[in-house]
Amino acid sequence: MALAVLVGASWLHVWSMTPDSKGQTFPPPVFQRLRRLYLFCLAVLTTSSIGILVLRSMEMSGVGFPEVGTVLPAIVLKTHFGSMWLLRLAGLFCAWLIWGTRKRHMDSRFPSYSLLIAAAVIAFSRSSSGHLADFGDFSAQQIGDWLHLSAVSCWVGSLVAVAFLFPLSRVGIENQNDCLHRLADRYYFLFGPLLAVLVLTGWYNSWLLVRNYPALISTPYGWILSVKLLFFFVLVFRYIDPPGHGLDRSLDAINFLRRTRFEVFLVVGIILCVAFLIHRVPARHQLHLAILAATDQHVDEAYIDYHKDEPTVHLTADPPVISAGSPVAISISFTGEDGRPLQGLTITHERILHAVIIGNDLEVFAHIHPEDITPITQDLLEKATFPLSYTFPRTGEYLLGIDYAKDQKHYSKTFILSVAAAPLMHEPEIDLVNLKTFAGYEVSLTIPGGLIIAGTETKLQYIIKRDGEEVLDLAPYLGAAMHLAIVSTDLKTFIHAHGVPPGTGPHSDHLHLSLPAQFGPEIEADVLFPASGLYKVFAQFKHHGTVVLTDFMMHVQ
Repeated sequence: MALAVLVGASWLHVWSMTPDSKGQTFPPPVFQRLRRLYLFCLAVLTTSSIGILVLRSMEMSGVGFPEVGTVLPAIVLKTHFGSMWLLRLAGLFCAWLIWGTRKRHMDSRFPSYSLLIAAAVIAFSRSSSGHLADFGDFSAQQIGDWLHLSAVSCWVGSLVAVAFLFPLSRVGIENQNDCLHRLADRYYFLFGPLLAVLVLTGWYNSWLLVRNYPALISTPYGWILSVKLLFFFVLVFRYIDPPGHGLDRSLDAINFLRRTRFEVFLVVGIILCVAFLIHRVPARHQLHLAILAATDQHVDEAYIDYHKDEPTVHLTADPPVISAGSPVAISISFTGEDGRPLQGLTITHERILHAVIIGNDLEVFAHIHPEDITPITQDLLEKATFPLSYTFPRTGEYLLGIDYAKDQKHYSKTFILSVAAAPLMHEPEIDLVNLKTFAGYEVSLTIPGGLIIAGTETKLQYIIKRDGEEVLDLAPYLGAAMHLAIVSTDLKTFIHAHGVPPGTGPHSDHLHLSLPAQFGPEIEADVLFPASGLYKVFAQFKHHGTVVLTDFMMHVQ
């Protein structure tokens, strides 16, 4: 609401509050109230921006309010949301500077032009962290959402600004009837272009988020959108036939201001609907999940991975429709060519199987095992069915990779799981830095020769330091010097590899490799990337009983 009023008030001053041909303009009290309105909007925007950062950080990290300060630097500096929040902060900083200069130029339109640009930047940061931001920054979908937000703010924000700047009790006292006449004419003149932008972008956004009429009438998102459209149409009908001018200019001014006050109530209804829609799952996703739940197609057909001459892996989830923030019981079962439970599964790296979970934002990561929740019994082995448990933190798609061994032969299977509810995951952020700090450890990842060629085995070399000193007493983690989970940005390629200390043996024989009790600071891993593109490399190592997670992004040619 504060953003809409800031945009609307700035646009109102730039477009409608210009001096006439005789140089007549609004009296000083109007511009004083305009400056106070700017101050209120900026204060609310600043406060809400801090609140949004704290709440989103808690959602993204899963920590409580007392610990949120520990994750803020990472979220602000290493996530897409953090980048957009910094852009919002830059827009607010510029807006405050402009407001500070406005006292000396109260009736000048230049500060309002500048505020309008700063507010547009803030609006862009808002569009870049909403539902349509999943299509990517500067995508047609995200730009359409930004134009829609800007047009709505110009229209509805200016209505609120008119109601605040021109009290009915001051119409005759401040001698502004002629100015209000001109303001109303220019205001109604621009209604047509604004309505065209609103209808086109609104229809496009609705098609992306709803897609069909059943979703509009059968989902909570569709119901709220319908109420918003109702308010919108009532507002439009009032502008299609604006009131004419009479002989009494004072009466015309009062009628115009009374109309705007009624329309402000409609505006509040629209803004409330928008606030609810931001935090709802889009209707097309919700309806799709409901259909899957009703037809029960999402378990047996969607989560079976079968390859000829390899065991078949089945995955079932309870509940079948996975929602972000709710625990999910996952069952992994293996069958042989005869359809019976697979026998001969062997321990690999101290576990019966390894499950790696990676979100499509390439930030969510988990490495879990059945042994985390229950001992491996003979009954589980005979049934070849093993439990996992995980709470998916955000909405979107997740890769779940299963690594296991049978008769000393290693296998890897992958599944793509869809998770509903909120908050949404954003697109992966490209970060090719090869020296980072994780949990107090300085970790570098280098490639001999500097280039990674698809189809050619590549050596990844890690060097681990702490407080500037090389770490020489790293310990094995699950039977390896390092566990690596590598995924392409489209989640189509998954590689589970292992690192070894230099000179300890062939990397390919990690199942039988004998590790020293302590090693460091170097760890190597040989990886063959099957195709070109961007990959995220997650790696885990152990030091003084703590498992440290690292992540780097790499470009493969």
